[in-house]
Amino acid sequence: MTSVLKGDNIQNSSGTSALTIDSSGNVDMGANSVVQIITNTYDTELNLSTSFQDTGLYATITPKYSNSKILVQWCTQYNGVDSSSSASLYEHIFRDSTQLDPTSDGMRIMTGYHNTRTYFTTSWVDEPATTSAVTYKIQAKEASGDAGKAHENGNPSIMILTEIRQ
Repeated sequence: MTSVLKGDNIQNSSGTSALTIDSSGNVDMGANSVVQIITNTYDTELNLSTSFQDTGLYATITPKYSNSKILVQWCTQYNGVDSSSSASLYEHIFRDSTQLDPTSDGMRIMTGYHNTRTYFTTSWVDEPATTSAVTYKIQAKEASGDAGKAHENGNPSIMILTEIRQ
């Protein structure tokens, strides 16, 4: 025998609503709760240049609440196979076509990465103020113009989007 408990909200002992269930069956646990998590990986090797270019790493989320914050986390694999031990790598983060980081040169991810294959984890908090789909993507460039690579030999990079209800 299966039992069913029906209701629109659950309250704590003082009568404050602790959990709400909307007409679509979505559970709202209130402010500062994780609403959803989206992930995407990318592993096609990319030769970097001195101009910013899409790395192929992106993810799309449709926020459930217009006042949510989106925690964007990405872990990208880079290899500096250049001839200079002082080479630098830079990234930009975009929401759709809007650059989110405030620097024209990009965020410096590493310096002196000659023959170094490594993963770099970076994060950003955004407030898109929408319930429409938004896409976050990463662009990168190498300052010296030598042979830096992203996702070398199919090593995957990952982006994680976490919607946090405010």
